Amino acid sequence: MTKQRAQKRIIHLRDEIRHHRSLYFVEDKQEISDSALDSLKHELSELEKQYPDLITLNSPTQRVGGEAVSGFKKITHTTRMLSLNDVFNTEELEEWEQRLIKLQGKKNWKYFVDVKLDGLAMSVLYKDGQFVRAATRGNGLVGEDVSHSVKTIEALPLKLSSKHIPQTVEVRGEVLLTKKEFERVNKELKIQEKYANPRNLAAGSIRQLNPKVTASRKLDFYGWDMYVNEKSYSKKSETRDEYYLQLKKFGVPTSGYEKMCSTLKEVEEYYKKMLKKRDKLPYWIDGIVVKINNLELAEKSGVVGKAPRAAIAWKFPAEETTTVVEDIRLQVGRTGVLTPVAVLKPVVVAGSTVSRATLHNQAEIDRLDIRIGDTVIIQKAGDIIPDVVRVLKRFRPKDTKSFSIKNTVPHAEKRNIGKGEKGVQYYIKDSQSFDRLVRSLIHVVSKPAFDIVGLGNKIIEQLVQEKLIQEPADIFKLEVGDLTSLERFAEKKAQKVIDSINDHRNVSFARFLYALGIPHVGEQTARTFAKHFQKLEDFLQANPAQLMELEDVGDIVAEGTIKWLRNKDYKKSVLALAAVVDIEYEQVRKKNSACAGKVFVFTGELESFARDKAKELVYQNGGKISSSLSKETDYLVAGNKPGSKFKKAQKLGVKIIEEESFKKLISE
Repeated sequence: MTKQRAQKRIIHLRDEIRHHRSLYFVEDKQEISDSALDSLKHELSELEKQYPDLITLNSPTQRVGGEAVSGFKKITHTTRMLSLNDVFNTEELEEWEQRLIKLQGKKNWKYFVDVKLDGLAMSVLYKDGQFVRAATRGNGLVGEDVSHSVKTIEALPLKLSSKHIPQTVEVRGEVLLTKKEFERVNKELKIQEKYANPRNLAAGSIRQLNPKVTASRKLDFYGWDMYVNEKSYSKKSETRDEYYLQLKKFGVPTSGYEKMCSTLKEVEEYYKKMLKKRDKLPYWIDGIVVKINNLELAEKSGVVGKAPRAAIAWKFPAEETTTVVEDIRLQVGRTGVLTPVAVLKPVVVAGSTVSRATLHNQAEIDRLDIRIGDTVIIQKAGDIIPDVVRVLKRFRPKDTKSFSIKNTVPHAEKRNIGKGEKGVQYYIKDSQSFDRLVRSLIHVVSKPAFDIVGLGNKIIEQLVQEKLIQEPADIFKLEVGDLTSLERFAEKKAQKVIDSINDHRNVSFARFLYALGIPHVGEQTARTFAKHFQKLEDFLQANPAQLMELEDVGDIVAEGTIKWLRNKDYKKSVLALAAVVDIEYEQVRKKNSACAGKVFVFTGELESFARDKAKELVYQNGGKISSSLSKETDYLVAGNKPGSKFKKAQKLGVKIIEEESFKKLISE
């Protein structure tokens, strides 16, 4: 990026960050998620590092917090309440350590780590052990007096319990709500009054003028720092871990997850442990905090801008972040549906690099008013393909380009483009058109279908282009010579592909039906069909009434399937495929199995077997598989690194079982 472009981007970033900070700190409102705002701040910080001469005194990177809200008495903090700079990966953490080593000359310290609580930072002042006042962070120098509300928090002592108490001590910590309490309070509020997240609800509760309202919401407090200015106080701590012990002696609760680490390797292990554990905690955390344990060394390290050099926040992977739409392209599905896809400037979200996001259809493009060149917020949960959830129009350059599916299709092909029954989706009418045929054949060889290794997308395209395959059955008629005729296809590689094809001629009836690419028929519905229709001939003669009687089959699936079966060309293609493969029909399911009739959802990585094998075991025992959670789900099987489904299961009250429990269940 040129300096001129960087300068424009920096101005846009500063304006956007200020807008959201004002909403957040002054009005207790939130338009975008914390992780999306973090993404904007991180981008600004990186650009300012690249062009330090563009840094201004009023940049959001050079200050702390937000403005104090009018209507509350203002409190000047005795010591500035700083916030922390963020890192998002091990490389950035190592860079932080190297800067400290350069500053101190050598590494002669240990790290003190704790969870980063997602609440409202608070300063609580005690004199002679008695509660005097409580103040919010505000802008770091001046906060708001919220003593009347904070006094209602039962977790916070109004009198410190230790025998040796300094005359004046300032305790700093986090006011927050448990996940359970957040849901309870939000349920009782009107729709327009509901809070987007627990931190906003905690802030809204603390800023109530009527303390009875605050008291009705069970707020918690966890301490993470303290300040004692008296030199005469003999019990004054020299290290951060001693501070925590002192806090506990005073009767101030801490998170309970604090730990000492000698190296960054140990810090990384702690990070991974808490990342895995976060969904099981009673409250929200959004990362970990890493600090130099020695307080004297930490103080000598000083402050840069808004943050102490001796502490850093290592944020968990965001499920939302910001990026730029570099292009919008059309993707053809196996049934000919045209789906617009946003090509993005690569960005890490939910732990993986994302460069594309689905835009679903033209109606969604119009609703978002998304254009090529826009800055957008994308969201990714678990293994789901990322979605664009919002366009940040303040960033919109003058040269953005709007996108229309109809206008993007070449003029010569427009006659072949139709609209779905609901008028939302565009699709290619001709099933033998190049793009549609390629997508349908890619579907046939995919893992849930015939699972043929070696026939990738590009090879399928070449085979169709050379007229070597025109329907699914042709795949099983391929010979080594057909493949070696393609560009860069050696005989050894060709033989491996042919071997894979032959190894997968035996296929379960469910996989066979899924491979056909019938509209709206996924893996689960294909299994439902395979279980009910014992032979292919029976399925091909099915009528609407038969399909509607089946569990999990609704009007749309039944209607689409019958329409597909009545197409003579499709029927001919099915029979041709059946003639070159061996279909293994469904065995009688165990009716007395503990899995029979139960709905299973999986999240995370399993150690004993692959996800597909685990699903197969569920099916063999009469159970069902779902890709999404609902109140109808009986079990969520949680492996290593579970995704967002874990949190949702807790909210819905779905039973969560680990891998060992799952293995016992399928063996019963």
